[in-house]
Amino acid sequence: MKTLFTLALILTASVSAQTKKSTRKTTDTSTVTTTTTARQALPAAVIPKGAVEGADGNFHFTDPQGKKWTYRNTPFGVSKVEDKDPGTPAPPQQDTLTTATDAGDSVNFSKPSPFGTVKWTKKKTEMDANETSVWNSQKKQ
Repeated sequence: MKTLFTLALILTASVSAQTKKSTRKTTDTSTVTTTTTARQALPAAVIPKGAVEGADGNFHFTDPQGKKWTYRNTPFGVSKVEDKDPGTPAPPQQDTLTTATDAGDSVNFSKPSPFGTVKWTKKKTEMDANETSVWNSQKKQ
């Protein structure tokens, strides 16, 4: 019995939370009461008629304003995403926190991190592009 009462209370609370009553007075002093639902349904995305299906299964469409859109069929309905030109890729950023010191045929690297200083050693012939750029910038100084 206690469980049934609790369940009824929860259902009543959720229904009352989803509706909102608002009252307003009109010019002739009569009161108008309106009830609105708290959750308004968004309009579902629909694949437009002029969309062209690509090789990847997505539909591509350009709207009258010139924006390019990609539409995908998902298990939850149609997804609409704006296509943006990637433009030119950003140049790789120089790692300024890593320090390098010469150790003969290898290089000792250290870099601060939130958990303390990270240290590692690499042979000069096995360094990757980032480590090589750090080493070259340290040699110049």
